[in-house]
Amino acid sequence: MATAEPYPGVIPSSEAEEASAVLASIVESSADAIFTLDRGGKIVTWNHSAVRVFGYAASEAVGRSAEFLFPDDLGNRPDVLWYRSDSGLTAHK
Repeated sequence: MATAEPYPGVIPSSEAEEASAVLASIVESSADAIFTLDRGGKIVTWNHSAVRVFGYAASEAVGRSAEFLFPDDLGNRPDVLWYRSDSGLTAHK
């Protein structure tokens, strides 16, 4: 007889912490610039490659609006599309 999960779909904290650590490791070791934004479009996280690509240390970028990365005169670049999703402002190439 199978034992029912106490809270179906909820990951135990130890597994969630391990998954979070794996994801953080992937983001930090990526050659791609990866940063996350809050719902207001402010930078929350900034990986090592973002420093290389954009030329700003994490301490200079975190807390600022991501719009500073693409000045107005570059705002209509065809290779960058900005849109708001439920999770925040996102850029796609």
